[in-house]
Amino acid sequence: MAWEKRGQRHYYYRAKRTGPNTTKQYVGAGPEARMAARQDAEARRKRKEERAAIRRIEESVGPVSAMMVELEIGLRTLRDGLLLTAGYHQRRGEWRRRRGRKHEND
Repeated sequence: MAWEKRGQRHYYYRAKRTGPNTTKQYVGAGPEARMAARQDAEARRKRKEERAAIRRIEESVGPVSAMMVELEIGLRTLRDGLLLTAGYHQRRGEWRRRRGRKHEND
């Protein structure tokens, strides 16, 4: 989104991304171009504020998220230990009972 000077006149263009390519879209040169430029600037300001708000939320949730990861690791370790002591083993990520062993509840 930029004003370009060609000769003595200024023209307003919007950048439009299509996949890896960026093309310019002509908007205008008069009052409608100034209005479009103001609208684009306002939209950029709003997006910047939204990103800042999201960043603040992520920063406030960060410590809780780290604690949840540690809790999950601890619970998986506990689960694995319980299954191993109960006579199970992991085969290709799936827990299975070992052959030839009776489970104490059987």
